[in-house]
Amino acid sequence: MMCCFSDIMNFINWKHAAPTFTNFELLPEKFNKYTFYRSILENTAMLVKGHIELVKEATGNEPLEGKQGEQMDEAAEAPAAE
Repeated sequence: MMCCFSDIMNFINWKHAAPTFTNFELLPEKFNKYTFYRSILENTAMLVKGHIELVKEATGNEPLEGKQGEQMDEAAEAPAAE
């Protein structure tokens, strides 16, 4: 099953796909609320990946994650040594 709630943002021509779920059947033992929830999470992950790629394309950098990103944030907030 797949869902589509949003596309990667095209900042020149803002359009979004119509929200939809596809490729599912009305079989509660196979397709339940968890299946739909997982589909939404997978769509969100692909969307975030696409936006990260747009940021990297525009700036040459991509956001840091985890401890490395936290350390960079802390270093930026620390007062400069005199």
